[in-house]
Amino acid sequence: MVYTEEELTARPYSLDRPLPPRAKRVAPIISPMDAEPDEIIAFTRDLVAANDLAPNYPVLREIIRERGWKEESALWFLLCYITYDHIPSALSAIRILGDAAPPIEDIAEHLDTLNALPVTIHRRYLAGRTGEQLIRILDYRSEYSDTPMRRLLNYQVASEDGFHGLYDYWRRFPGYHHWATFETCRTLRYVRGWDIRAPSLLLNGKFLHSITARNPTLALQRLYGAKNRSIPLYARLGNMFRETLLSALIYLDWELIDILIPKADAFTRGAYYVGYALDEMLAHTRRVRDFHPDDRDLIFAARAASFDPAYLGEVSGWKGVRASRFANPKYWPRILRPKWFA
Repeated sequence: MVYTEEELTARPYSLDRPLPPRAKRVAPIISPMDAEPDEIIAFTRDLVAANDLAPNYPVLREIIRERGWKEESALWFLLCYITYDHIPSALSAIRILGDAAPPIEDIAEHLDTLNALPVTIHRRYLAGRTGEQLIRILDYRSEYSDTPMRRLLNYQVASEDGFHGLYDYWRRFPGYHHWATFETCRTLRYVRGWDIRAPSLLLNGKFLHSITARNPTLALQRLYGAKNRSIPLYARLGNMFRETLLSALIYLDWELIDILIPKADAFTRGAYYVGYALDEMLAHTRRVRDFHPDDRDLIFAARAASFDPAYLGEVSGWKGVRASRFANPKYWPRILRPKWFA
């Protein structure tokens, strides 16, 4: 029997009218922060105990101490490190260009060699163009009539309440401004002892326009199972994550929480293990072509002074990231590794 629209409207409960299909029941989505809060807390404690949360900074401190670099040379080395986010590449650049910031013409002479040095995934935008980035940094410095590194960075830190001054500084150059701002803050604070802190994760306003701001935001969405992608939600999830840490008596500043959130997300997906960053650093020493043996020995000595020997592959017999340690092998070797690291 066929009914008209008027008849169907008049007889909405007719037994002759076919019922709509029943919606399938879907199991509720439980976010990792709801299902595994204790595991994430334990992971964070192990990460901090192993010095794997931010392992580059103690190694950078030891390198500067062993080389006996004064402030200007140390800051020049750290700017090379921030450009590559790769300690062996930074040491190789210093070996090529010298302990002090050179004239721009010297960098231009070695452009091909500098551009061939590897970078990490955070600087993938600069792959093959790192020499030009160093030229831009020094060319900007020349605007202040040969301003030394210390005074230049002091000027940036002092402007617009420090951290925001760093962001405005890195906006002048190509690259990922959000990551470069946080990394410069962390490097100056934990390597050189400068009193500069991130006021929050800054996942709002102009900071969210930077593509690497997606790194903590996407991780937060996965950790909390969030579907709504709004600026207020990002900031709230970041605050909730820190409150979870504080409830377990774990106090970390925002610039370290910026590192922890993606690692916690990777851990919940079986794509991270305690000691991963130390193994990745070890693998970096084998990815620089013609890496000077003195620089390699310097890194190994700095690692020995900074980490438990149980986490050192050069001591225990492995050469880099260990696939067997991943709880979810499907992420190997894509996790945190750009294509040009093959």
